[in-house]
Amino acid sequence: MKNHNNEGYVLVLAVIILSVLLILMFSMSNMLNSDLSIFRGKNNSSRAFFAAESAISYGEATFWINSFWDSDTLELSDKTDLNSLLEKSSVSSLKRDFFIKDGQPAVKFNAKGISGGNEKTITASFYYINSLFSNAITALGDIDLANKATIDGDVYTTGDFDSGNNLDHNGNLYENETDWPWPDGDVFNFEELKDLAAAENSYFYAEDDYTVANNKITLINEITTNTIDDRVTYIDTADADGVLGEVKLDQTVNGSGVLIINGDLNFGNNVQINSDSDSTDYFLIFVNGDLIIDNANLVEMQGFIYTTGGTEVKNNFLLEGAIITQDFLTTKNTATINFDSNFLETFLDRGITFPVGSSGSKKILYDLFEWKEL
Repeated sequence: MKNHNNEGYVLVLAVIILSVLLILMFSMSNMLNSDLSIFRGKNNSSRAFFAAESAISYGEATFWINSFWDSDTLELSDKTDLNSLLEKSSVSSLKRDFFIKDGQPAVKFNAKGISGGNEKTITASFYYINSLFSNAITALGDIDLANKATIDGDVYTTGDFDSGNNLDHNGNLYENETDWPWPDGDVFNFEELKDLAAAENSYFYAEDDYTVANNKITLINEITTNTIDDRVTYIDTADADGVLGEVKLDQTVNGSGVLIINGDLNFGNNVQINSDSDSTDYFLIFVNGDLIIDNANLVEMQGFIYTTGGTEVKNNFLLEGAIITQDFLTTKNTATINFDSNFLETFLDRGITFPVGSSGSKKILYDLFEWKEL
């Protein structure tokens, strides 16, 4: 005789077990769907983030190409090429905004990336400069390298380039260029530079502060109340009739100072300016006149030189940095000029504005100073 009660218990137990399994399967399915949703969300968020990052990089690469940007909204006019590089994500907008930061020209990029309904916004701000500040040598006149010149970096001149004997050049040569982005005046405003020196009480008149012999000044530590190493120093060589004289720099300099000469500049024998191989300082020299290095056995400098006149180097000369001259540049023997962009840090630290130049000249991004995820 069969026990029907036992069969009923088995059936109830089977139903209970099946129900528990179904509940567990449903719970596991919900958990998996939830995890997958979280994973998809994180994945889409990452894709949107990287799309925005890619847009910032694209903005950096095309920053100076004005035709890529809508001049009215300052927005990338066509994002087709950019989005074709992305997979499962896109860039909804890429904008740029020009402004002044601490007296320097700057640009901010604002990029929005989208993936699967997720949106990420990133902004990045850079200082920017004229591309001529990325050359080892920039000259408005002819460049004549007579003997044993070594140049590491680009050379840009609106005149002729004579390589002389035994030139060792690593970089691009731009010769007989038609574009000089400052057609209406000097690259730098010497009145603004004078004001920087006056603010540091380092403004000197030749007649008032020195004994001038043959319209020349020898600049040594004892002449100034402070050394020039880490100061902005302006020396005006004009006499009572406004005739400019010459300053002879005859001292060792170690620092990131600025020397501004209203007149010509000459170097004494074996002048060393941040010549230590471990030095992180970059000295700036601005000459409203000619730079002439005639009898010095050796001049070594780490920094930047700018002259409104010509530059003539007759003997051994080593510059780590860059030089811009608004006239000719000639060397006679063993000149070495190696481009080093770190001199731009001194511009920023001293509040000296980068002259951007005309709109037709190429501009380059220099330094990232702010990055945000919004």
